Amino acid sequence: MWLPMPNIVSVKCPHCSCHSEFSFSKSIIPKKIDRPYFDKSKSFKTQKVLSDSGWQYLAWYDPGLGKRNIDVIHDLPVGVKAEDFKPNNFYVRHNLSRGVVVCHSCSLRKLHTLTWPDDAFFEVDYKGETLWAFNREMALTILNYLQSSDRKKRIISTSGYVSQHSWLRKIPTVFQTKKARREVVTKLRKVVA
Repeated sequence: MWLPMPNIVSVKCPHCSCHSEFSFSKSIIPKKIDRPYFDKSKSFKTQKVLSDSGWQYLAWYDPGLGKRNIDVIHDLPVGVKAEDFKPNNFYVRHNLSRGVVVCHSCSLRKLHTLTWPDDAFFEVDYKGETLWAFNREMALTILNYLQSSDRKKRIISTSGYVSQHSWLRKIPTVFQTKKARREVVTKLRKVVA
């Protein structure tokens, strides 16, 4: 199933396997004149990567690792704004995403390369297939949908608002069958508890 990823996703901590949050790193391709600033800054990391169009020099902002939040960095080079930093398409195209994982259980805070959906925290297996969710809210929406008797794509979320979730139609049939319902719903309840 394909859905656009939110900026923060729930993952298993690579150290203790507890619920953690992964925030995507953001990057820009700075002008050559601005490279010394990014090389010296403690708030940014620099990297040369080979892309489809050749070597690219990237300046990365890793949320939660730098000394300052990107929105309060006022000494950026002329013409560079915090909103210029975006998740890098090179990593997304190769199913890898650079970011920062933060675990409140073991206090881990480190750079991590996300491999989705392998790192998903909210996931259940049934007959060799994996059903996953980006976060708890999405997992609860899937749970409400699977345990409902009418299986409408119109769901009342945990916050009480009614919305149309067309992505529910993309849940593989193996998880929606009457035979699978009890086991999948039980596993999902354990994961979201």
